Amino acid sequence: MRFAKFNLRIITQAAMMLLIGLVMLLLQGCIMFTTETHSVVYSGTVLDARTKLPVTKATVTLQSHLLLTSRARTDAKGNFVVGPLKSHDIYLWIPGPEPNRTKYDADIAPLSLKVAQAGYHLFQIRVEAPYATNVGSIFLWPNNALEPTATAPSASSDK
Repeated sequence: MRFAKFNLRIITQAAMMLLIGLVMLLLQGCIMFTTETHSVVYSGTVLDARTKLPVTKATVTLQSHLLLTSRARTDAKGNFVVGPLKSHDIYLWIPGPEPNRTKYDADIAPLSLKVAQAGYHLFQIRVEAPYATNVGSIFLWPNNALEPTATAPSASSDK
């Protein structure tokens, strides 16, 4: 009896593998794997708002409304490069008329750029893709500062 159960299990597994192989053979050429790039690369510098010194090892996150995310860390000079956002898609081709569908152009959707570091307030801005690739200097306010939130850079603060 035990020998028969063992053989039945092997036969069932072999049949499943054969079925999976047959399905994959039938769908050959019908399955397409793609990678799409949805943004450009963004760069900038993270500085302490009080001392104007670089903030090292801050986490910079670029995120789309589709929850595509790219993360980077600032270097010793506070510089970062983050992006691009990429999606990996699997398409199954089915013969028949092409359906009417509108493709959402993720390249023109606004993105969220967040900078977080322990001891500092969270900084968040919206960047319009793909127009502003260098976001300039980002100033983080320490948690113990009087300023309630992080501030965006101003044109006069860079000089």
